[in-house]
Amino acid sequence: MPRRNYSRSRKYNYASINHTDNKSITHENEEVEDVESKSSQPAFNFLDTGVVIAILTALGYLTAYAYQKGYWEYYGVTQEFLRQISVVNVLISITVVGFSMIMLFFTYKNLTFAVPDSNNPLRRILKQIFFPFFFLAIVISILIPKNMFYIQPQHILYLALIILVLSYATPIFTQWDVKGYRNKIIKHLEKYEEEGMTPENIIFALKYFPTAKYFFLIVACITIFYISLAWGYKTAADKEEYLLLKFKQQNYLVIDNNGDNFIVAPVDLKKKEIKKQFQLIEAKSELSKPLLFENVWFKDGVKVSEQKKY
Repeated sequence: MPRRNYSRSRKYNYASINHTDNKSITHENEEVEDVESKSSQPAFNFLDTGVVIAILTALGYLTAYAYQKGYWEYYGVTQEFLRQISVVNVLISITVVGFSMIMLFFTYKNLTFAVPDSNNPLRRILKQIFFPFFFLAIVISILIPKNMFYIQPQHILYLALIILVLSYATPIFTQWDVKGYRNKIIKHLEKYEEEGMTPENIIFALKYFPTAKYFFLIVACITIFYISLAWGYKTAADKEEYLLLKFKQQNYLVIDNNGDNFIVAPVDLKKKEIKKQFQLIEAKSELSKPLLFENVWFKDGVKVSEQKKY
């Protein structure tokens, strides 16, 4: 084999490497890669059709049960009567919950659209802090029965004024060390946008933290349960139209139906008060012994007598 002659006098030029610039670039690339790797990991997808159907079905049963429980709690009917939940009630609950959430979402969006986007901190306080809390207060006030507190238009104005004052006064106390009221508001908004329960922070948590999805689902179930419970209680407290049954010189009001049976309770028509003495009667009626019902109306609903304690 002939030997090959290599030039030993060849010179190689090496490019200099700036370590400081490369260090910052590598850190940025590592952070981007970490976020991309986390987002690309297979996670539990709540948008699967089967998962959505299962969640809606479970929420339907939960809503129907909570509404029925709250409705009966006003009259003092124990949950031992609640043996089954019909499919019709579940479908109605799913429809009502879905429609209510859509209506609340569009109502909130219309409120926020009333104030255009601006860098003015006063407008940002109005849009990002005042409107969410005012909307939440309105939703809570809707769940209050009329016999507890009847909401009038002036009450809503008072509520709006209180929330408005608190929204613009809070930065003074949270950013006491900052000079200037405008600077206080800006610092308060920066902290709120970074740590507050904003839609952007919620979406970011649901996207990059898998545990946040389960936490959000649990919070949603608990919230829907208590809202349905309060709505059922309010419905019973505000109910004014009933079926009246007369039997052996005693008047009975039909509280609700449980399957093929009616839940009735004795009522004092003069006091518009029912007693916590409940009976189950069959809804069937015979020609020889007919069940005669009368439709009655009580202004401001009926009261429930106090339960005896032993």
